[in-house]
Amino acid sequence: MYISSCSDHDFTLATAIDRALQTLVCDGAPDFQVILETRVRRPTIVSAKFTPYHRAFMPDLAPPPPITLAALLGPGLAAVKKFYQPFLLLQSAAFLLVLGYYTSDRVRSLCEHLSQLKQHTGLIFSALSTALAGAILPELAKAIVMGDWQITRKRMRDVGFALAVFAVNGIITDFQYRGLAWWLGQDNHPATVIKKVLADQFITTPIYGVPYWVVVFSLRANRYDLIRTIRHITPRWYAARVLPLLIPAWCYWLPMVSLIYTLPGPLQFCLFCFAVAAWSLLMVFVATHEAEGDREARIEDGE
Repeated sequence: MYISSCSDHDFTLATAIDRALQTLVCDGAPDFQVILETRVRRPTIVSAKFTPYHRAFMPDLAPPPPITLAALLGPGLAAVKKFYQPFLLLQSAAFLLVLGYYTSDRVRSLCEHLSQLKQHTGLIFSALSTALAGAILPELAKAIVMGDWQITRKRMRDVGFALAVFAVNGIITDFQYRGLAWWLGQDNHPATVIKKVLADQFITTPIYGVPYWVVVFSLRANRYDLIRTIRHITPRWYAARVLPLLIPAWCYWLPMVSLIYTLPGPLQFCLFCFAVAAWSLLMVFVATHEAEGDREARIEDGE
């Protein structure tokens, strides 16, 4: 670290470093070195060599780890590698649903009945259906394809948490789609579909769609300490924690919502449920990975 000039803040900082240095040396950390040079009337920080010991005393001075392309893409690729089998199962089920809607009167009638039920019950049905799609269907897919039928306390806690956060997400999504329909129209005209897709993916998704998941999983990792969770929401947090989930979200949802918006209304809802189930497999893995990364970083910082 090099500072060419020294302000009042730098003088205070230099004094703090000097005191911390004395503490660290007493604690057996001789590798931490700070060189002070007296220029004009104030000491100037010429260089500082940081070691792991400094994080416990001065975490704000730690140089942040670089955000690399591998760090952004790695969690999403790892999720696909781990859950590609149940993911493909759910996607195949979605394809069969679309095929059945156009070829089977029973499937079409079922989709229409569910769509009418959603209209009559409103937000309650949106919450329950999204919760089941995001929490239960992925677990069934993993059990069928991967043979993961074991029921443990941890798994039950994970499913319970998923049911709650997906229910809330279902309500948010319902309001979002109502707002887009009011703003851009309810027809399936290509121009309307393009506008909805762009608004969905590049306005609502980066603003609250993806950050919602990172925040709720970070909140859980912080043992539901809301103040601690909010305190770490910064632009760098967004780049380091949200972008690794936002990139796979765009890769998955851009073609998916483009398809959903072009389909008949009754089929849109049913296909959306399968889409949420498949996305849940990837999203939960990435969001949990990022939340654990936040928790480990704070432990290292002595919080």
